Formats: sequence, C-alpha cells, structure tokens
Amino acid sequence: MPVLSLQLETVSPLFLYGADQTQPELRAASVRGQLRYWLRAILGAQSADVNHVREKETEMFGSTASGSPVTIRVIAPIPDVRKYQMLPHREGGSENPSPALAIDTGQWFELALITRPGIELPLFFKKSLRVWLVLGGLGKRSRRTFGALWTTKWNESLLGKVRPQSIEDYTEYVRQVVQNAVGDPSKFQSIYGSGEIPPFPTLNPSHSQVLICREAFDSAKDANKALFGILRSNKYRPNEEVFGYSSKKERRASPLIAQVRRFRGDYYLILTAMRSTGGEKRVDWRILSSFMKDAKAEWSGETVWGGLS
Repeated sequence: MPVLSLQLETVSPLFLYGADQTQPELRAASVRGQLRYWLRAILGAQSADVNHVREKETEMFGSTASGSPVTIRVIAPIPDVRKYQMLPHREGGSENPSPALAIDTGQWFELALITRPGIELPLFFKKSLRVWLVLGGLGKRSRRTFGALWTTKWNESLLGKVRPQSIEDYTEYVRQVVQNAVGDPSKFQSIYGSGEIPPFPTLNPSHSQVLICREAFDSAKDANKALFGILRSNKYRPNEEVFGYSSKKERRASPLIAQVRRFRGDYYLILTAMRSTGGEKRVDWRILSSFMKDAKAEWSGETVWGGLS
C-alpha cells in the first residue's frame, strides 16, 4: 500500500481526548475531521453549490455507502502530558477553571496517509492537508491558539520544495498554499451575490481573510493573552457573541481561527476569519472586520488572502 507520512510537533498545548475526557490522546479521527473542515472551506470558496461540495467531500473522505481512498493513522510514542490553563487570560481570577491535562509542547507524532494499491493521494486531499497545516490546529481551543502543530521533517511531495525558515518566509508560503488550494481569487469573488453570505465557513476571498502577524511573542501563552487583550477589550466584549457562543439551545463556533506558529524561538499569531450564515442569532460582521483591522495594526499583520469589508 502506498504510504506518505508527515512528522508533526506540538507547538502549543494540545487538549485532545477520546472516550476518557480527562486523559489526552492523539486521535486519527480528529485529524480527519480537521481535513474535512478545510476541504469544505476550499470547495465552498469555489462553488455555492452545496451538493457539489458534499459530493467532493464524500469522494475524499467516504460516507456510509462508500469508503475513503485514504486511511489516516497516527504513529507516536506515548506523549508527555501536563496541566495547562485553557483560559490563560483569566489567570489568577476567580472565574478561571482548574487546569486540565494536555499533550505537552515539543511532542511529535507521525501522520501516515495510506492509499489503496494503485491509487495516488488525491490532489484535493493534499490541498486540505496543506491548508490545515498552515492555518489550523487540533483539539479543544484550537481556535484560540492551542493545539498548534508544525512539521519537524519537511516532506516535499506533500508540502512543496521550499521550507519556510522565518515568519517572512511563512507569510509567502501561506499566501501560495491558500491560492494554490482555492485558485485565482478574482475568479471566485463573485460566486456569492451581493449581500449573500456562504452557508458555512469558506475561504471565498470576499468572505474571508488570512492575516499573518509579524510581531514576535516569547511564548504561545503570551500570544494567547495578547489576543484576548483585544477580544476582551471594551470595544469587543459587548459583541463577544460575534466570536462564537454556546447556549442550551444553540452553539456557534467562532468565525475567527487564531493559531500560533514558532520560528527561531519566537511565536507569531496566524488569524483566519471566515463569515457564514448559520445559527439563529444575527451577526454583525462589521465587528469581525473591525477586529481584523485592529489586529493588523496591533501586531504588524499582513493580509495574504481575502479581506473582509
């Protein structure tokens, strides 16, 4: 069976659990879920036809009627775990929950991608993998800088020839990865009509923005605290439901995916915003756009894809 592998390292604490919600573990199913999510984001940028997106997703990841052409396996030693605060911006406060066990930083695992005999790894699977690797994370709070991953051994066949060595390199690499995945942005800006918003999060250039922040932080924790310094400011706290919410009746995931990556010992914020319909509560998307503008000014950000207005 053809096998391609990618060795990944945890850059920030990883809160990932199986049946036992107190014991962290590395799970192939969670990786598959992330790849499905980013595949939808790519396909939804190119087409407003939900049925087309579903068909392509089924082709890549299978369904109850058919299997996936790719099997994902996680191969790793038993990782070190330790307790971390999920809400470090509340550190020292009475409302901060108790620390939870997480897979520690600096832990590695191998992601094995196995295809059936005679079948190459599908192109859209590679695209989804690359976009997830540069923009996404894994596990709980992965939209708030936790569960950050990066590769320890560069695989050219999966990731391209040039490995970024600095935040400047990374900025250009992300630009290329997203554009190669979605395509020429000028071709897809008009997919959704005037005033129309995608039904689910997509990388459509008219409804998304990817911001690479070049201000360096000493740790992922410092980057998290800086992020919440703006999110919990007087300007955005009254509109916090724009950034996701959970209630007894409804839950809406945050349209802001805030991740970190490390280069030369420094940590940098990677912000992806994707607006979409869904949920009963109406969202004022101008708030999200305003946040991205403030983040760009505050942390020397550069927009490498899209641009919310």
